[in-house]
Amino acid sequence: MKIKGTDINIALLSMHMLLLILNGSQFFEIGNRSIFYLLIILNSCVILVWGKARGRNHDIKLFSIEKVISAVMIIFTFVSVIYINTDYQRGVYLASLLFFSLIFFWSNMKYDFNQLERLKKFYILSALILAIGIIIFRYQPYTDISVSRMTIQSYTGEFYDVNFISAYMVIPTIFLLYDFFEKTKKSKSALVKLIILIGAIVLTGSRGALGVLGIAMIFTLWHQKKIGATVLFGILALIVAVPIIIQLIPQDILLHYLKGVNVFNDTRRMADWELGVALIARKPLFGYGMVSSYSLIVTIFNITWLTVHNTYLVFGVNYGVIFGSMIVLLMIIPLYRLIKFKAPYVYSLAYMMFLVSVFLIEANFSDIMIIPVCIFFSYAAYYKENRG
Repeated sequence: MKIKGTDINIALLSMHMLLLILNGSQFFEIGNRSIFYLLIILNSCVILVWGKARGRNHDIKLFSIEKVISAVMIIFTFVSVIYINTDYQRGVYLASLLFFSLIFFWSNMKYDFNQLERLKKFYILSALILAIGIIIFRYQPYTDISVSRMTIQSYTGEFYDVNFISAYMVIPTIFLLYDFFEKTKKSKSALVKLIILIGAIVLTGSRGALGVLGIAMIFTLWHQKKIGATVLFGILALIVAVPIIIQLIPQDILLHYLKGVNVFNDTRRMADWELGVALIARKPLFGYGMVSSYSLIVTIFNITWLTVHNTYLVFGVNYGVIFGSMIVLLMIIPLYRLIKFKAPYVYSLAYMMFLVSVFLIEANFSDIMIIPVCIFFSYAAYYKENRG
C-alpha cells in the first residue's frame, strides 16, 4: 500500500489525540505537548515543497480563505508583541503562533474520506480513554466547594478541568449517537461507548456539555423521525435507570444539575462574561496583545476569583474587535461549508455543538479547540471538493 504524505499528518494528529491524557496542564494547553503539531507543520512544508518541485499538487489546496485569515493572524501576532504590548506572555504568544500556523498548513492539505474516517476513530478512542480514566479514578479536585465534580489527575499533579475534558468528549459522543441511530452494524458497539462517554460527562458535573448533548439528541431523533417510539423507550429506560443513577452518582452532583439547568441563570458565569466585555470596551480596536485574560482581570480589576470564561470574548480581549472577529469567522467557515455542500448532518451538528461548547469555556489555543477545528476543516474541504 502506497503511503501518501498526508497519511503522515493523519498519523501524527491521531497519535497526539491518543496521548492527550498525558498533556499535563489543567486546560490542555497546546504548548505543553506541541511536538506532534510541529511535526505536522514540518511534514506539510515538505509536501508543499516536494509537490511544487515535481509539478504535482494533488495533496495541496492552492487557495482558501482560511489560509488568508491564518496568514493575516500570524503577521498580526508578530506585530502585536512589538507595537501593542511588549510586556507579553511567552506562552500565550507561542500558542497563538502555533495555532494559526497549524491551521494554515493543515488547511493546505487535501485528505480523502478514508483518512478522515481513521482520524474520527482515533478521536473517539481518545475520548474513551479520558472517559474511562474519569470513571475509574473519579478524582475530585474541588475540595473547597460542595460539589463532587470528577476528573483525572495528570502525571504532573495537576487535574484536568472538568469543563474542558467534558467539552472534548462532546463531539465523539455525537458521532456515536449518529452511529447508534444510523448504522445498524455499529449500533451495539456505539451504545456501549455512548454509555461510557455520557457516564463520564455526567460525573464531571458539566451542565454545558450535557446541555449541548441534549440538543444533539433531540435533533438526531427529529431527523430520524423516531420520536414516538424513542420517547416510549426512553420513559421505560428512565424508570429503570433513575434509581440506579441516584445510587451511583453523588447526591451533590445531582443537585448541581438540578440547581443550574439554565447556564444563563448562573450569576458567576454572567459576571465572568461582563468582565470580558468590560476588557474589550477598554481596548476595542487591537486588544491587549498576547497576555492571558486572567492576568488582565487581576491587574485591572483586582479580582482573583473570576475569568472571562468565553472563548470568543477572549479573542476580542487579545486581538480586538476587528481581528477577533476574523478568528471567529475562521472558526465558522467549516460549518458554512458543511451545510452548503450538504455533508451528512452529523458533521454540521457536531461542529455546531462544539462552537456552542467553547462559548462556555476559554478554550483559546488549547487542544480542546485546535483538534476539532482541524478535523472539521478537513471534512468541510472534502465535501466541498466532492459535492461542490
